[in-house]
Parts: sequence; structure tokens; C-alpha cells
Amino acid sequence: MTYFALQVKTGQELKAKEMIKLLLKKSKEKSSHLIKAIYAKETYTQYFDCNEKKKLNLSPEQVTENDIFNSLHLDSLKEGLSNVKKQFDSIKKYEDETSNKMKLDLKKKMDHLTGQIDTIRSTAKNLKAAFPGYILIELRTETLYLPNELWQLLNQCPFVASIPSKHNIPAEEIDYFFSTNAKTEPDIEIQFEEAVDYDEVMNQKQELLHRANTTDNQNEEHQMLDEMDELDSDFVSEVNSVSSHPMMEKLVAFIKNKRKTVKLSLSLLKEIYRTVTNNMLSPVSSRSFLNQLKSFTQNIRVALE
Repeated sequence: MTYFALQVKTGQELKAKEMIKLLLKKSKEKSSHLIKAIYAKETYTQYFDCNEKKKLNLSPEQVTENDIFNSLHLDSLKEGLSNVKKQFDSIKKYEDETSNKMKLDLKKKMDHLTGQIDTIRSTAKNLKAAFPGYILIELRTETLYLPNELWQLLNQCPFVASIPSKHNIPAEEIDYFFSTNAKTEPDIEIQFEEAVDYDEVMNQKQELLHRANTTDNQNEEHQMLDEMDELDSDFVSEVNSVSSHPMMEKLVAFIKNKRKTVKLSLSLLKEIYRTVTNNMLSPVSSRSFLNQLKSFTQNIRVALE
């Protein structure tokens, strides 16, 4: 079989794939039947909230046609909601009877769309293409060049930016594309506890210090001092400093919605928690994750030495 690459708008790979399918279905060109398959190499991000006290499933799931449909439908609903909000904003300053009726209708539409979005988002996978900006088409026949009629048909898709070459892709590159499992494995995004601002940190430290100085229980005193040390630490900086290691290139920490958050590949998460059984994990806090991460990187250094 023969393969050709299409350059598409980054972030629009799935839309481009489905649009091309639709164009092929409607086309009367004989060359449209030459396309056997279209590949976007879909993958997804799995979100996990430590506050929910659930276990994180480390078994990757396959991306199905239903997942793709839900993802595209969700994008469509979000776009529709954005358009309705723009309409509402354009007339919200008017208070005449007609405008008030229109605003009421638009609010109902926004509520309806928001409800649909929340329903689909609760189960839909957050999909993306493993190779941003590109999709592949596979032809049913062996050919060195992309037929002109097919080239013109593919360029009709508004999401296709260009066709880099009419020449087919070498076999070794195709083998790499389909054998790179690391590219298609899901990413895991874990949200930990809320990040505390400087003033709140100082207040909490003063309270902990007072309690540590007034307690007669040594265990409680040590626990409070440990909590003070944790308040002094910068989770995001510590994780990102560890991620400078080559093995940690897909590990990143940041603050999202005021909460400490880390994102990494599924395979790296499994490496960090090698002792996990039954593919179920329960990250408890940012501190426990950081301790586990430091232990893992220390083992790497020892092994390299």
C-alpha cells in the first residue's frame, strides 16, 4: 500500500479526518475510491482528581469511533455556545421589549447548550492527534505520486493547510509511524490539593509553630514541623527541576484552577509507581507524589552509576 502525508491545522486533525471522509463520500471522482484509510493516530488525556478519593486506572483504553464522535460533537457544542454568548453580549445593553425577549431566548439556549456540554464532557475523552499538524492517507494501490484529481479533492477540505509532497512516504517512515506506541499512549493529568498563596502560607506556619510549641505529644510536634516544611516547598518548581532528566521530558507541573497539577505520560507514571498492583493507583497528595518521584529518580542515578 501507499501512504501520503497531509499537513492540517494543528488541533484540527480529527476534524480534518472526518471532513475528508465526508468529501470522499460525496465526491463523484473515481479517484476518491482509491483512499483506503485516513489516520490521525488519536490519543487522549486522562484526568484524575485526588479530592474525589477514587483510584486511577492505569490500563489504557482504546480510542473508539464513538469517542471520536463525542469529541467532535463536544467541539461543535462549544462553538455553538461561544456564538450564542457573542449574540447575547451584543444586545445585553439594550432594555427594550424586543431585546429583553431575545436575551431571555439566548439565555435558554446557553443553559441548554451548557447542559449538553456537561453531560458529554463527563464521559467523553479529551482526544488529540499523536502527531500534531499531520494526518496520513493510505491508498489501495501502489503508486509513486498522488493522483492530481485526488490532490485537488483533498485540497477542498478547509482544514487541510497543504500537501507537503506528491511523492509517497518511504516504507521505513511508515513503519515508524505505526510502531511508535509511546506517541499514542494517553497522558495523565493529576490534580492535587489547592496551592496556597504567600500570606496564607505565613499564617498557617505561625499557627503550626504555635501548636508545635504548646503540644506535649512529640509525634504531633514532628507532624506539625513536617507540615511546615511542606509549606516551604514549591511543588511546581521541584517537579519541573526533576523533569530536566531526559526520561522526564513529558513530565510537567503547573497550577491549574488554583490547584497543584502534574501531567505526564502513562508509561512514566507506571515507572514511578512500579510497586502498583492491579493497575490501580491512589495518589494522595502532591507531597506523596513528589517523594515517589524523587525516589524513582534517585534509583535511576544509582543504576547509571
